[in-house]
Amino acid sequence: MKSRNATWAYYLGIIIVFGTHLYMLGFGLPAEQMYGHSVINLAAGSLLAYSWFSK
Repeated sequence: MKSRNATWAYYLGIIIVFGTHLYMLGFGLPAEQMYGHSVINLAAGSLLAYSWFSK
């Protein structure tokens, strides 16, 4: 079960990171979206760290 959660956390973190950066490349990132982008990427980093340390 732990490994399954780690796998999901890893893929979700990767999707978030790539998705937000593809959005930035396609549409740019206005100053008012910078805070949200940072929070979302910190959450993605936390998911990636969880997947790394729980294996």
